[in-house]
Amino acid sequence: MNLFSVIRQKLIERKFKRQKLAIIQFIPVTQCTNIIAQCLENGWEKGRIYVGTDSWRHDGNITLSKGFSTLTFSRDISGNGQVSGPEMAIHGLADQYQLTASAKPVWPVN
Repeated sequence: MNLFSVIRQKLIERKFKRQKLAIIQFIPVTQCTNIIAQCLENGWEKGRIYVGTDSWRHDGNITLSKGFSTLTFSRDISGNGQVSGPEMAIHGLADQYQLTASAKPVWPVN
């Protein structure tokens, strides 16, 4: 791993700690799509213009907002989904869907 990658990872980890963010990683695509649909039914709004709920599969990203909270859904290279946002919202989703939330991203080992 090169120096720039290590610095980038440390900066992201500090951002998560400073802004009290959490992340759920390695979510199967179908489950991630279901979570997005449930969030939309519960009053979350799409942050960008999207065509349909499944359009995030093509773009790989979708942002949902509710009040001052923002959930960012994205897809990694292997096709697994992840969601990051405020600790309370992420831990609530993790409990609701029996997923594991963490205070910082888990980085792939090269």
